[in-house]
Amino acid sequence: MLRNSDIVVKDIQDSTAHLVICAGYHSIIPKDTLANKIIINTHPSLLPKYRGMHSLVWAMLNFEKEIGFTIHLMNEYIDDGDILEQFKIVYQNQTSHEIMCLFDDYVEKI
Repeated sequence: MLRNSDIVVKDIQDSTAHLVICAGYHSIIPKDTLANKIIINTHPSLLPKYRGMHSLVWAMLNFEKEIGFTIHLMNEYIDDGDILEQFKIVYQNQTSHEIMCLFDDYVEKI
């Protein structure tokens, strides 16, 4: 889903961009990098619940009534920044693949 003008970098610290969109980045970003950039993160849970890794799996295992993803500003804490947007669906025993396809469709359309 990259545009021709998008740039993929291996490490956020290597980027000269002031605005960074993070999706699936598993490393903890240092506080000094966060202070010099606006970093927007996508996270597959309805924050503030299920911060960290495997959040969608935990929501499914706990039979949450609603499952979703969050777009938020990153800060020095894990999955803790100001929430910009959330997308919710009713959880009806869909597979994780089905749920992630719904998330992808939402991002692509919106």
